[in-house]
Amino acid sequence: MVKKWSTEMLAIFETHASGERAGQICRGLGFENSFIVDFVGQSGGLWLLWRQEIGDVVIVNSAEQFIHARVTKETEVLHLIVVYAAPTVSRRSGLWAQLKEETRLITDPVIIGGDFNTIVRLDERSGGNGRLSPDSLAFGDWINER
Repeated sequence: MVKKWSTEMLAIFETHASGERAGQICRGLGFENSFIVDFVGQSGGLWLLWRQEIGDVVIVNSAEQFIHARVTKETEVLHLIVVYAAPTVSRRSGLWAQLKEETRLITDPVIIGGDFNTIVRLDERSGGNGRLSPDSLAFGDWINER
């Protein structure tokens, strides 16, 4: 699919590959540039891949669960934050506050996307106790504050 469509930037989650193997995969997909947050244990791994045509890409910050890049092309600036939130609440703890702080001073357009591994509405899952978890409530608050 990546080779069928003109994709200049791509984020990949749950990679379970690092080091030279990760580099080989990135190059095999046709991307000259990449930034990799290695997986921890049995989960995680986050890659941001891009081609030269996208413009000047600078990695502003990264952590275990996100990569923040600033993309500049001519006079246009865009911030991209790709997120792979840990699948467990305990490992995800503090992520929403981290992302709030990460975006606090940005005045340019921002795109934030990825796999947040939580919900904001009960109809996004089946079963459960009929209430949103404190983590889901914090996620919803973070979305509404931005």
